[in-house]
Amino acid sequence: MEEPEPTGTEHGPVQYVSLEVRFFGLRLAADGRTGLAACRHLWARYPSLRWMAVTYAVSLTLLVLAVVFLAISA
Repeated sequence: MEEPEPTGTEHGPVQYVSLEVRFFGLRLAADGRTGLAACRHLWARYPSLRWMAVTYAVSLTLLVLAVVFLAISA
């Protein structure tokens, strides 16, 4: 006798999370929420994502500042 395939409701609710990293920003979706609501939901559930987002923003800022500085000094 074969066991039935497990569904999302047997092990708890199914969670949908989408994280797209682009050059100029992030696009988040979590459990039907988008934008800032998805950020708050994901950051509360996964604190490491907050540090990844901060690191990404700081890195992008430093890159832009370096390019502007090099363009001005040239």
